[in-house]
Amino acid sequence: MELTNSKILIVDDQVANVRILESLLEIKGFKQVKSTTDSRQVEELVASFSPDLLLLDLMMPHMSGFEVMERLRGKETDGHFMPILVLTADSTKESKQQALLHGATDFLTKPFDFTEVLLRINNLLMISHLTGSLKGQNELLEEKVKERTVELEQKNQELQQFVFIASHDLQEPLRMITEFLGQLQLKYGDTIDERGMKYIDFAVKSAMKMKGLIVDLLEYSKADALIVGDAAKVDLNNVLDDVRILLNSAIESNKAKINIGIMPEIKAPVSVLRQIFQNLIGNAIRYRQTDQSPVVTIRAVENDQFYSIEVEDNGLGIPLESQGKIFDLFHRIHASGDQGGSGVGLAITKKIIERMNGTLEVKSTVGVGSVFTIHLPKV
Repeated sequence: MELTNSKILIVDDQVANVRILESLLEIKGFKQVKSTTDSRQVEELVASFSPDLLLLDLMMPHMSGFEVMERLRGKETDGHFMPILVLTADSTKESKQQALLHGATDFLTKPFDFTEVLLRINNLLMISHLTGSLKGQNELLEEKVKERTVELEQKNQELQQFVFIASHDLQEPLRMITEFLGQLQLKYGDTIDERGMKYIDFAVKSAMKMKGLIVDLLEYSKADALIVGDAAKVDLNNVLDDVRILLNSAIESNKAKINIGIMPEIKAPVSVLRQIFQNLIGNAIRYRQTDQSPVVTIRAVENDQFYSIEVEDNGLGIPLESQGKIFDLFHRIHASGDQGGSGVGLAITKKIIERMNGTLEVKSTVGVGSVFTIHLPKV
């Protein structure tokens, strides 16, 4: 870093002091030095010269060094950092404190030692250049982040559009497969043997399972576009009543018991909250213990900043090594064919909650059950 290329502005009402400083800087190789004995010219010189360092006297006619610093502070632009080294005959503690409060970076009293002045000048110029370099790097980084953000947003939109179109295009042939298999059963059921009918049944179930997976993928892609800022407050008790009705068949067939405590009002779309709890309660029923009926307990606590809602079950539990992965897309703990499930529900739930600036976590013990905890900010 070639400090001698730095721009230095000297402001002192005493011509002798100005000449001494100019000579000292010239001897040390500084090439861009300007000076004035009229403090009223400082603002104009700073604007036109853009110094890297200001050497400033305090006690001057027309305008004191304090007033100069006050005016310069009111005209700072672009985050440009210009250190100010105050050189003054006023050695009182009060003057030093006031100078630093008004914007001085460093302070020396006259008569000063030339070596010390040069060391202070070099240090302040080093700070000035490093600050400018850091500012430039930050601006470059911010620009790259903006470019990358725009690029990622475009890619995300393209991906969502692709998923949406692909999912709809995939559902149509599946619908045709299911329909033709149904027609095959209806019209030729008398001529197809038992094994053939079983194959047709397997094919229909597989097609339906794939359709469910496509629907889940659509829901997962929609979660990225979720906007909750304008949503009204919703009574979570009413939402959970809706979820119980939607899951009524599963609740009755599994003899499940759903215990719900007093729930708060939350600012979020009703459909979003319904989907979150339908997934969590549905999983609690689906992954039940074979020797006991499912029991799901939902409770809520709140403080000044957050709502915390727990969904606890007495189900199969999640192995410790899988607890960090269950929110990953398509991650399934149980083998295909057990309990059903596509491995998408929890991924959707987590993404929705994160879009609401919340978090979802789990604690679980195999053979005992799991507790899913949702933290949602009030603001």
